[in-house]
Amino acid sequence: MWRRILCLVLAFASIFLLSQTLDLSQVYGKSKSKLILWKSGRHQTHADWPPKHPKIFEPLYDDSQDDARNTFNKSGPSAEKTLDEEDDEYGPRHNLRLEKLQDMVRQTKGYYTRDYSKALGWNNMRYILEASLLHARLLNRTLIIPSYVYARACDFDKEVCSAYADTVNRNEVFNSDEWKSQPLGWRVPITKMMDVPRLRRSQPVIILSDYLRLHGLPPSLETATGYWDRDKYHSQPSVFADEMTKGNAIGGRPSLFVLKNGWYDPTGTVRVDRLPQDLRDRGGWDPRSTDPDNGRVGEWVDSAKKSPLCASLEAALSENESTLTWDRAKEILLEHIGKRDEYEHDEPVELPEDERIKSAKFSRSRSRWPKTDQGLERELIRNGWEVVYTYEGALGMEYSKTVATPARQVAPRSRFRGLVEEYGHATEDVFLLEGETHLGRKPGGLRFTTSAGRDEFTSMILDGFHLPHEVLQLAQQIAGRMRDIVQGREWMGAHMRRGDFVNVGWVMEKSIEDHFKRIQSRLEDGRQILGQIAVEAPSEYNIPPLSDDPFYLATDERAPEGLDYIAQNRGIVIHDLLTINDYRTFGWSLVFTDVLSLVEQAVLAQSGYFYAHAMSSVPGAVLNIRAARKADPRTFLID
Repeated sequence: MWRRILCLVLAFASIFLLSQTLDLSQVYGKSKSKLILWKSGRHQTHADWPPKHPKIFEPLYDDSQDDARNTFNKSGPSAEKTLDEEDDEYGPRHNLRLEKLQDMVRQTKGYYTRDYSKALGWNNMRYILEASLLHARLLNRTLIIPSYVYARACDFDKEVCSAYADTVNRNEVFNSDEWKSQPLGWRVPITKMMDVPRLRRSQPVIILSDYLRLHGLPPSLETATGYWDRDKYHSQPSVFADEMTKGNAIGGRPSLFVLKNGWYDPTGTVRVDRLPQDLRDRGGWDPRSTDPDNGRVGEWVDSAKKSPLCASLEAALSENESTLTWDRAKEILLEHIGKRDEYEHDEPVELPEDERIKSAKFSRSRSRWPKTDQGLERELIRNGWEVVYTYEGALGMEYSKTVATPARQVAPRSRFRGLVEEYGHATEDVFLLEGETHLGRKPGGLRFTTSAGRDEFTSMILDGFHLPHEVLQLAQQIAGRMRDIVQGREWMGAHMRRGDFVNVGWVMEKSIEDHFKRIQSRLEDGRQILGQIAVEAPSEYNIPPLSDDPFYLATDERAPEGLDYIAQNRGIVIHDLLTINDYRTFGWSLVFTDVLSLVEQAVLAQSGYFYAHAMSSVPGAVLNIRAARKADPRTFLID
């Protein structure tokens, strides 16, 4: 009898433990080990999961009301799925059939790829991918992107994250000691970081594992560093190659053209998208001249004598500069032509819609429309200089790389090198950009010779380069919870990078108290701006914040004392707003801080006012989303 009782007790205990484990596994998706959560001490009750900042244990809202909330949603990226959940126009969402892949590639001249820098964080990878998208478009090629990137931090015990993604030692992979304190990284599919199917609407794009499948190669060949393997990736012909193709000089294997790193934009040159015919005509551009040693195709042969104005403009260039801002060039022009009254106006001149140059709001100065006159531009052209179109960097630096801040510059025509003119002739199957080219460069990695070219790139990024739909969906819910907390008023948000920025001295203030006061000061200015906007256009949706309203703070601060200070001073962080149901609905990738930061960027994009630091790449992503949502350009500050 006692044996039967013991068996029944053990059976019920086993069923209970199994049910608890299965319930927890739903939080993270498909775990490699269903019991890993028990081993790490996680439990399903909200009161002790996850063990982060204590405030998470006392949510500020009831998430059961989320479904009923009518969250205010401006135009732009939304949480709605851009394509069917399982399929896009080319087939299954993230695993296209080989025939569909081949059809996509056949629309173009071949492939464009580069040596991707997987050692970098996602926001750096983001603008490298944006530039690659532009280059592929200009050269009419199918873009190849990495199959995965590395998550650098886990929001839970490392064992939890390691149960859902393969781990690597980044010091070993990249032959570096940069990550001595935290060498562990996790391989996360790139489809968890960006909406690849939506991107394909604007440009043919495949992931590297697709390329390998197309050539009968195993996905395991993908290099851990992001380096394009010149041998293994070209070791077999396409699975669709016919017998005649397989019998050519290289056995049908894909041919390769390498744009060497030193050829891309050597010192003293200005890399532009293309050279329009009228620009070539007035500069005497000769396409027959080549220089194989530095990859140059074409040469400017205009031998006109250098004018005093041209000499003054060149003298204004610093040692490492090839362009001048429009305002600086205008000062020099007015000084030389001696017609200040003719060109100056008391009020800014209104430009056509497609020519407007928006103030970047990258300083605390009052925004304005720059003055312009076609006569000034004609004077530049007569003296061998041209206007180029690009984007304004925060405080003159190129860390944020946003396409939300269009600007003009001027440069000597003789320094222009067109990407299309020099490399559009390449007929090889794969076009490879060698090495690293993102540091210190503008969005897109080049400048544009027409405003239309720049605006097309802007639209490509704002309309096509989106976060995954599950990220946008959760961000919309979080933003709605913030609005509930401030009782329907506009709420403000900021990004505060601590961690490694403190160690390398990239923060404006080293102590968290001083850093926080700086943010509060900027947000108070933002509150005044929102008040002005509310007066100009009264609406139930733009009620300005009160002086003592809480504000949202995206931060990598994890020290308990730092989080306590934030909480005591009206700051609300992401873990104050997340619930266990959010993790269950979102899926396993949310356990990684890198993915969670994408949610935070999308949340900040919905704030009434946004402030961030100029030496971070995060603001660029936020500003792009805000621009796509058509947010008022007065409602952000980067300094």
